[in-house]
Amino acid sequence: MKAKQQKNSFGMFGKKAKIFYALMLIFPVAQFAFFYIGVNFNSLLMAFQRYEPIDGQLQLMGAGFENIAEFFRWIGSGDAFLSLLGNTMIIYAIGLVIGLGGGLCFSFYIYKRRFGSRVFRVVLFLPSILSAIVLSLMWEKFLNDGVINIARDLLNDPEIHDIRYTAQGQFWMVAGFNVLMCFGSSVLLFTGTMDQIDESVAEYAKIDGCTPLQEFLRITLPMVFPTVRTFVIMGVGGIFINQAYMLNFYALGDTGDAAAPYSVFGYFFFRDMYDPTALLTSYPYMAAIGVIFTICAAPLTFGVKYLLERFGPKEE
Repeated sequence: MKAKQQKNSFGMFGKKAKIFYALMLIFPVAQFAFFYIGVNFNSLLMAFQRYEPIDGQLQLMGAGFENIAEFFRWIGSGDAFLSLLGNTMIIYAIGLVIGLGGGLCFSFYIYKRRFGSRVFRVVLFLPSILSAIVLSLMWEKFLNDGVINIARDLLNDPEIHDIRYTAQGQFWMVAGFNVLMCFGSSVLLFTGTMDQIDESVAEYAKIDGCTPLQEFLRITLPMVFPTVRTFVIMGVGGIFINQAYMLNFYALGDTGDAAAPYSVFGYFFFRDMYDPTALLTSYPYMAAIGVIFTICAAPLTFGVKYLLERFGPKEE
């Protein structure tokens, strides 16, 4: 009887084991409840409120859909929204085409142990261990003090030097940096997944006369597609919050709509919230924007998830 009680107490599902699991879960559950549920619930409430001065203090009052209406008025007041939308889609396309398409192809090259694969693996791993701030400074110096100055001297065109000061020049500088960052991280992700494929599968394909392209499309891609699906879904879900490392390059940048030509949604609205001079009264408006973006992103994300699960390649 005593031995049975000790077994029940210390076993995987014993009383003490359950207490241990409960204690281990306290911190992550509390963190999720506070930083995710609590913060987002508070933002949802704030989206339909506004700050009003009462007795010398700002207090939240009901505002209905006033903040949402203000956002749509801002959309129609100029070209800032269209500039942000275009830049955001360009950054997403870079992540999708370069990060996903290029990453898969290059990962397959490394997975097959082709010439220089070990060197490429080490080089592509560097962005993951170095600070993004350091890499962004190196990239900016490389372009502005290196490539642009060399091109100016070779072409004898002083105006090339001014590219760095234009909105489009700044945006494409950051876009190039995103190519570097998303390509390296995606190659590491997909290579690690491909390395889990049993070598006998590739050997059977080779015996059956599969070309490298057929092996990639019919064997490797279906087997790593769950990782690909996760990569795409996370990209779609983060369209409106991705800052594209712009804070590293611009800091707080210009105020208001002046920053729109070289910004994406994530950086543009984060900049207004991060600005130390921002007024407390602007928080409900920003919360309303978050609600709008969530309403747009949620069905899009679930729709992409459904399509990938329904029509994506599957293991035969």
